Amino acid sequence: MSGRKGNTKPFKKPLTIKTKGNRIRKGQSSSTNPSQRKFRDEAKSKAFGFGSVVSKGEGMLTMEKLQEHNGQMNEVEEDAVDQLSVAGTETNLTAGTDWTFASVMTMNKFLKKWDPTSPLHKEMLAMYNATTEVIKASGGQQTDTEYFAILMTTLEAVDTDISRTSAAALLAIFANRVPAAVLRKKFSWITTLCINFMQMYQHPLDIMLLRSLICLMASCLKSLELAAWSESSTLQVFSCLFPYIVHTRPKLRKLAQKAVRHVLTGSYAMAATGAPPTHPSVPAIVAFCLPVIRSSSATALPVTTLHMFGFFKSTLSLFPQSEVKSTCEAMLEVMGAGHPTVVRCGLLTLQAFFSSQPRRDVTLSAELNAQLINALYDYKPGQRDHKLYVVWLGTMQEALINLQRMSDELFLSNLPKFVGVLVDSWQSGKPEINRSISSVLMALLQKGFQNCLDNEADPTSKSTLCYTAGVKVVEHMQRALHYQFLTAWDQVLFAWATCFEVLGKRCVDHMREPLNQIAELHGSQTYANDTIVDRAVAAAVKTMGPEAVLKAVPLDMGGEESCPDFKRSWMLPILRDNIKATRLSFFVTHFLPLASVFHELAGAPDKPASITKAYEILEKQIWSLLPGFCTRPTDFKESFPRIAKTLGTYLVDRPYLRLDIMSALRHLISSDIENETSVPEMSRYSKNFMPILFNIYTSEATSLGAEGVRLAAYDTIKAFVRVADDQLCCTLFFSASEKLQSGTVSTHAKHAILDLARSLVSKMGPDNVQRLYLLGKANLEDSDRRVQKKAYRILEEICRFPTPTCKEFVEEHLTELSEVLVGSLQSIAPGSRAPRLRCLLLLIGNLSVKHKSFALTALREAVLCIKVNAAKVRQAAHEIVIGVGKALVRWQPEDPDAAVTELVSQLTAGFTGGSYLVGCTILALATALYEFKGTYSKDVLNGVMEAVQIVISSPNREVVQAALYFVRMLFVILSAEELSEHLQTLVPNLCSMSEDCRKHFRLKLRDIFAKLIRKFGYENVVGLVPESYRKLAVRIRKLEQRKKRKRKSRELQDTEEDDVPSSAAPGKAIVEGIEQILQSSSDDESDEDGDEIRGSRKTKVSAGAWIEEQGEDDIIDFLDTSAGKQILSTDPKAVPKSKGKCPFEITKDGRLLIVDPESAKAQKKNEPASDTEEAANDLLEALSHYKTKKRKMPSDADDVGETSGTRSGAVPPKKKKADKATDGDARKGKLEPYAYVPLSRTSLNKRFKRKPAAFKRLLAAAQKGANKGQKKRAANLKKKF
Repeated sequence: MSGRKGNTKPFKKPLTIKTKGNRIRKGQSSSTNPSQRKFRDEAKSKAFGFGSVVSKGEGMLTMEKLQEHNGQMNEVEEDAVDQLSVAGTETNLTAGTDWTFASVMTMNKFLKKWDPTSPLHKEMLAMYNATTEVIKASGGQQTDTEYFAILMTTLEAVDTDISRTSAAALLAIFANRVPAAVLRKKFSWITTLCINFMQMYQHPLDIMLLRSLICLMASCLKSLELAAWSESSTLQVFSCLFPYIVHTRPKLRKLAQKAVRHVLTGSYAMAATGAPPTHPSVPAIVAFCLPVIRSSSATALPVTTLHMFGFFKSTLSLFPQSEVKSTCEAMLEVMGAGHPTVVRCGLLTLQAFFSSQPRRDVTLSAELNAQLINALYDYKPGQRDHKLYVVWLGTMQEALINLQRMSDELFLSNLPKFVGVLVDSWQSGKPEINRSISSVLMALLQKGFQNCLDNEADPTSKSTLCYTAGVKVVEHMQRALHYQFLTAWDQVLFAWATCFEVLGKRCVDHMREPLNQIAELHGSQTYANDTIVDRAVAAAVKTMGPEAVLKAVPLDMGGEESCPDFKRSWMLPILRDNIKATRLSFFVTHFLPLASVFHELAGAPDKPASITKAYEILEKQIWSLLPGFCTRPTDFKESFPRIAKTLGTYLVDRPYLRLDIMSALRHLISSDIENETSVPEMSRYSKNFMPILFNIYTSEATSLGAEGVRLAAYDTIKAFVRVADDQLCCTLFFSASEKLQSGTVSTHAKHAILDLARSLVSKMGPDNVQRLYLLGKANLEDSDRRVQKKAYRILEEICRFPTPTCKEFVEEHLTELSEVLVGSLQSIAPGSRAPRLRCLLLLIGNLSVKHKSFALTALREAVLCIKVNAAKVRQAAHEIVIGVGKALVRWQPEDPDAAVTELVSQLTAGFTGGSYLVGCTILALATALYEFKGTYSKDVLNGVMEAVQIVISSPNREVVQAALYFVRMLFVILSAEELSEHLQTLVPNLCSMSEDCRKHFRLKLRDIFAKLIRKFGYENVVGLVPESYRKLAVRIRKLEQRKKRKRKSRELQDTEEDDVPSSAAPGKAIVEGIEQILQSSSDDESDEDGDEIRGSRKTKVSAGAWIEEQGEDDIIDFLDTSAGKQILSTDPKAVPKSKGKCPFEITKDGRLLIVDPESAKAQKKNEPASDTEEAANDLLEALSHYKTKKRKMPSDADDVGETSGTRSGAVPPKKKKADKATDGDARKGKLEPYAYVPLSRTSLNKRFKRKPAAFKRLLAAAQKGANKGQKKRAANLKKKF
């Protein structure tokens, strides 16, 4: 009921009448936490069996309810055979179903999916319980065989439909677990009974019974031995399943196809010794299927043939070669003049057959595969039907890849022809086809041709089939670089990049011309996508090498031209990123002289600054190629001596080249470290490079770039140390230490010498290790924090045992090292904590029992550092806690429980300290309990938890934060059963936090309660929380339920879209599968759920077919084998969708109409408003109470018109200027105002948003009123004239 909002007065509030009952306050019905919960509690107690949820301070968590909750939370995998719910309802196990849990494991899946609202499930449960009672009464053992025998007798005896369905469903479950001998013995009785019932029940409502009977028959057929399949009776029984392969009901059809496939693959006869390669019943299947396939026609859509194609998609690879040949001939015969949908499904079936990799000489021979490929050329659709063409390309791709798996010779013989067809198809102008061609070609080269190259006996011969086929492929692809392929050049260059990767080395002579053509496209006016050109050239450089690429595409940089124009300078970054494993001599002979020329030109005084700057950049770019040439060079020993002296000279004289040179040296060392012939060569040159690098690192940096050069020099020194001579390293260390002890070095040099000394540890002898230790010990208490940190890092490097010498030194001086580290604790700087803790950790791993006091001292220091801000310090502190625990266990191997108990007792001593120490102690305890989980007793854990639960009510935030972290760790440390024992005390203590901590840590507290509710259930947790936390618990429960619903809907959507690809890969189009085609073409594709689900689904348009004719005289002969090419699955006259709308109008003769914007605005302003605009204005005026601008009446041809209320010829009255501008008026020079809509509480309610019918009626009424008013005004205007 609605009322007018005009001058009508609102209704008065009725007088309230006092009644005896209590009135419910407004809002209580929708409140999540009402004050009266009587009826809600009763409803919950009846629905869930938990009783009243009002807590009196006692917990309701029991082991039985916990097991029941876990049973509800278990996710059960769906199986088509065992899915017994007709309505597909959700599992709803409650406490009332405890008595139904059976002792036989076979029924567990049914009981987990049991639906109390399903009459079938109730009948099945009753029948199962009755069977159990019969077995118990007769003294049986409740085996699967006993259940199966009694259920078979029950199936034969009962006479109602639901009883037969229940018995058959139970039999289908037990048949998979019954011994095969039982099924073979009773095969005749079981199959006869099933066939009789299958003949009796053919109604669509009997799907559940038919599915169960099919599963039962399939289990019996799988149990037969090989001799039984030679009998005609067995084949006759098996043939009873064949009609259901093409049944109209999807679930029944899919189940029958799956059952037949399981019989062919999982039979006892196929697993026995001496079994044939294929099942003996395949000829019977083919004899049934071929007549169905041949019943297809060109005009109608034979759904049965499509169902058969779907069956062949998964079973054709199980047929013998003779049956495969006859089946493929029948399929190709139907595809020749069939419906486009039949052609598509046939191609998809063959594509699945080839991709399944059928067995050679059993299912498919290489010759038959090649014959099918040649036959498929006759079924190549027209390029206008791009969807079908993409399917054909995919089928040919899988066929050729499978052919290569069988025979390289046949693959190489058939590949060039197909590549030629692909290249010709690039002229179609359709982006979908171009992308598919590129992806197919790249797949054939990478998966097929690459395998042929790997299997080639002589990779250098030019007379092999592999070489000749590669040359033909390159020639075909070179045609695609012509101008008529301009629209497809993006995809062509993608394919060329793959061609360079696969055929670059083998056909290098034939790659130069196309590579030159591709390089000419860079920066040209014809082609603008330089990124794809760079990708193709990069692939050529990576495979063919820089020497071959530069022969085809020279840089043209001689440095002698008067007006330099470096058109090929774009190739230098590509060469830098892709050069590797090539000849180093090419850099020496080609690029090094060029870099010298550019260096001279960059320093020439007679050239302008812009030219010299360009030459300087080119010199740096050429030197940036050196690291690539030094990555696994093929001629290291011959070429490096020619350039070694130059590199050493330029390291000293040219600082801007140091980064590239040092990177090249590191690449040489890392690439050849495993090559014993190259390591001595680099070791010989280390005496020349290491002093230079030492000088670079010890020199003080003047800028940020110079600091980067120093760090690169240090990395290069560490690389040289790996291959340098021990004597050289000792000499360098001795000279550095002497310089450091002289006291004349600067602070920067002191820092650098300490770093260099640490890098030489791996090459030191006992004397030098002692000298290094004394050097680090002397600087442990240095006032300079950087020096102190480097001293600790020296000790850390020694304790890391890089060599046996260091290990012996540490073992001899272990007591001294521990005393030194303990004594230097007072003077430690904050930046030295991490290396100091790492030193302690390394020492703890080698301590004996007599050093136990040192380990406990390190433990106390680590506990204090466990909450610092530095991440490395925290990590080292946690590792020390774990290391001390492992050391205690190592010292007490006979009683690890006592060792962990001692560790915990040492840590719990921190509870007596301040708030910071208490927080650190809790974190350390959490680490120890997690690491040694299962080693300690329950008493240890209970004692720690009691201490943590006591401090959780502390007002200090640091302590509470650590306690909440410990509680979250309990979910990882303890199992659900172990944690449930502490739930009675844990939840109340969590709720006893102070108000300040509760507000500050509300998110962490919410996460903890969410985990508790998720693990133990809402009803078991809400009884333990006080009233103030009930609202939080209710909110968490709603959030969890919402997440569960979303997860289920997402899983359901994923299962429904299994066969549909979610996103197309680059260059690959989405192809519909057979199931999607059948779903859009079948008239009876709904489930058993009835008309409601059928009506709720969106109606899909069935696939259509069009005949392509060139003119009136072009008549198609349907008896011709090529008639199928003229039948399209897409409308040839359909207008292609435009990517964007043209901003200008187009005249009738095709010209653009460009109008001045100002004149267009003026003309539009003078135009009268249309009927729709007037109606909309009337509606807005009626609804929003805002007056719109007055509309002008349409003028006649003489441009004479009046507005309502003015006489003919009278001057329109002038607008009166408003005394005061309102909020909704437009102001000069300002933006237009918004439409201010009054706010209302009802507009925030979601229930009032969806009223399309009422809104449509209101809009229609407003439109009707506006039309009437317009007609009336027009009539009055005519009367005046």
